[in-house]
Amino acid sequence: MYLAVPEDVEQLSVPGDAAPLAINVVYDMAPSVSQVKRGAEVLKGARSPIVLAGHGAARNGASDALVRFSERLGIPVATTFMGKGVFPDDHANALGALGFMRHDYANFGFDRADVIVCVGYDLQEYAPERINPDARKKIIHIHRYPAEVDAHYHVAVGIEGSIPQSLDALAGALEKSDGPATASGKIRALLRNEIDREANDDSYPVKPQRLVGDIRRAMGRDDIVLVDTGAR
Repeated sequence: MYLAVPEDVEQLSVPGDAAPLAINVVYDMAPSVSQVKRGAEVLKGARSPIVLAGHGAARNGASDALVRFSERLGIPVATTFMGKGVFPDDHANALGALGFMRHDYANFGFDRADVIVCVGYDLQEYAPERINPDARKKIIHIHRYPAEVDAHYHVAVGIEGSIPQSLDALAGALEKSDGPATASGKIRALLRNEIDREANDDSYPVKPQRLVGDIRRAMGRDDIVLVDTGAR
């Protein structure tokens, strides 16, 4: 967009009774009631649902709603790299971030899933073929924007609008779970063993696990470490 302003405008006077125009704030639309109902029907029939949260969930301030959704329905939550931090890693239902270069532990949850609830996820964050390789899993797309088209991201139900409102509405349409997600326990144990395996290794050269372990012990729960991955 190009805006040209005549040079003489800055010389003009402003009327004494002039006032700034009121700002027209665009508010998020509430989710469609019919789409929330359809999403609830899909989840009612799910045997092993899982949530994938992307950067859209963080941008729309959906962290608290995502925790409420996961706890109410007992559904495990994994994140993309861009969505990391939107769901607390120390939560009982957390699976961590999906592995980018290989089939990581968090991917096991997607292997057995029959329904994937994608929250604020965009295709460029993580190839949908890697979470839905045979294109048979049902996908519930929750975002402020419509889903992109992809052979491995065929949406069964799309819920557009405020992500926090959508999550709360969908959770409210379903019965409360009795406890944490059972599917996440084994995966979280594998992740913990991987992290702890060489966290105290004194050998040389220093192993990455030792560096991570020492940094974790020095950090508080809300501290953040940024690492240059070297990716271009």
